[in-house]
Amino acid sequence: MRWIPRLRRLVRRGRFHLVHTHMPYVALGARTLSTRRLRIVHTEHNTWQHYRLPTRWANRLTYPRNSVVIAVSHAVAASIRPVPIARTWPPVRVIHHGAELSASCPSTPEARERARVTLGLSEGGLVVGTVGNFTPKKDHRTLLEATARAALHHSGFRLVLVGSGPLESALRDAARSLGLMDRVVFTGSRDDVAELLPAFDVFALSSRNEGLSISLLEAMAAGLPCVATSVGGVPEVVTDGEEGLLVPAGDPAALGDALSTMLAAPEFRHAAGARAVQTARGFDMTRAVRRIEEVYREVFQPSARESARR
Repeated sequence: MRWIPRLRRLVRRGRFHLVHTHMPYVALGARTLSTRRLRIVHTEHNTWQHYRLPTRWANRLTYPRNSVVIAVSHAVAASIRPVPIARTWPPVRVIHHGAELSASCPSTPEARERARVTLGLSEGGLVVGTVGNFTPKKDHRTLLEATARAALHHSGFRLVLVGSGPLESALRDAARSLGLMDRVVFTGSRDDVAELLPAFDVFALSSRNEGLSISLLEAMAAGLPCVATSVGGVPEVVTDGEEGLLVPAGDPAALGDALSTMLAAPEFRHAAGARAVQTARGFDMTRAVRRIEEVYREVFQPSARESARR
């Protein structure tokens, strides 16, 4: 906890008027910097019910110290429950944190060929891909089981897992036990995700919870149809049957069937990918930045802030 006094000295020395936090642990420390002139803006990236009990209680005790809370989706905003005994409660502003569209654009045949060469994939086969750290939240195990199910109907497709994390060894073991080692590509962490996305025909998201998935938005901006779990803010981005297909979380049968449906329908994939591009444009990061700037201005207008709280 020694970083808290260091943050206090930094704020004092730099004469900062606002601290913007993005993680519960960091936010709890920042809220202890109780000075009259300092404003705290906190971005909530996850729904409250998925926090551990100590985090939920700490939030309840310290949340009123926030000047404004930014929720990355309406689902996240709805999960934030004011404490009845709190005299004041910060206003919550929903700002969808989108993708930087300048880095993600609809793929071209040339980009697809380059990406497949980079990943060692054949040009002709179908590819399902995902991007995310190997953590319980992302539930790659369910995606592997769904892949095994879809493989019964589509023998030639490959699965690409971009990312790394504490569950990588367990996931490799799972792929081996499911007979998928010749079908699954583990790329490790990559800093060229935008260049790899054109290699995919379908983007899969198997998360058990999400505030709002940036990797999903980046894939949509690249023109990829999606098969995703209907959790958190995902339904605010993907409409079932439009930009892709939505399935329940933790259901390998439903996810596998949705992947099979998508792989068997090239016309639907093309149409869904085109709609995904149009939808992603509504979540441009530039728009989010401007909204955040508006929040920064809001916190220094006491009358507006008090009115919002009432």
